[in-house]
Amino acid sequence: ILDAEKFDTQLRKFGDDDSIKAIILHINSPGGGAAASQEMYHEVLRVRQEKHKKVVASVESVGASGAYYIASACDSIYANDASVVGSIGVIMEWTNYGELYRWAKLKSVVIHAGELKDAGDPTHDVTPQEQAYFQGLVDNMYGQFVHDVATGRHTSDDKIKPLATGQVWTGQQSLPLGLIDHVG
Repeated sequence: ILDAEKFDTQLRKFGDDDSIKAIILHINSPGGGAAASQEMYHEVLRVRQEKHKKVVASVESVGASGAYYIASACDSIYANDASVVGSIGVIMEWTNYGELYRWAKLKSVVIHAGELKDAGDPTHDVTPQEQAYFQGLVDNMYGQFVHDVATGRHTSDDKIKPLATGQVWTGQQSLPLGLIDHVG
């Protein structure tokens, strides 16, 4: 999930079509970008609320991270017994190749204005200030994710937080946890 445009356009089209009474989102994805997932989540909510359409998620093999984010906006979530569901969490990662640069006797030259403008540059180690900065971004996105899932699942942030460890469960395990509504 990197771009919401095609999904949102198609969902709007189905939402506007009076001959369509319900929409099934067939989900088979490990997730993707936070912003695109959040945008798709909000479009599902909009179609449900403004167009009064039932939207049901059907998880095939995987409905994790951003894909679960989107599913949580649906009226109900179905998953197979062995489907993988959950992964409520946020990750930010990159490869630091500074040692390789030094070994190859290469030198990165960066000219910038703004103390954190080059934060995350893979040619140098992350400073404590950059670490705190990135952790703040991840924590903020995580809080939004937890809150949106709680809202979509009609529960509280406190009920979702213990499940928001980044781990996944099978569909069978997810049902008693309240992450899905039906196995099948």
